[in-house]
Amino acid sequence: MYIYIFIIISMIYIFFILFKKNIKYTKKEKILTNNELKFYKVLIEITNELNLQLLSQVAVYELIESNNYYAFNKISRKTIDFVIVDKKTTKILLAIELDDSTHKRKDRIKRDLFINNLFKKVGINLLRYPVYKTYYKDTLKKRIIENL
Repeated sequence: MYIYIFIIISMIYIFFILFKKNIKYTKKEKILTNNELKFYKVLIEITNELNLQLLSQVAVYELIESNNYYAFNKISRKTIDFVIVDKKTTKILLAIELDDSTHKRKDRIKRDLFINNLFKKVGINLLRYPVYKTYYKDTLKKRIIENL
């Protein structure tokens, strides 16, 4: 019996040793996708005109707190594409998700529903905006102002 326990523990140990040796980190070439970058360029113009601050790829746990370990884990690896905050106070004014074709996948639909409900529950305005070939600044600015 003890030999089996020893063998299992040894196999687990060897697995973790091998796994750790294969861990590699590489620098990402860029933070934003091409679609996000195009959107960001218009957003930054708008936020500058409105004297607001634009943040990108913000971790949800930086926006929402939880005193529950399980609840925190549900948000710990999620990000929001863009967040608009007050320049002086960093008060959260609006979160923006740029919805590309990946948001049609089952796992993304489930994630999006979770984020929609969570943000509504905690009182963070969330604007979902579809990907377009061209973003019209006046149209986007109007949507942002409506949702602030």
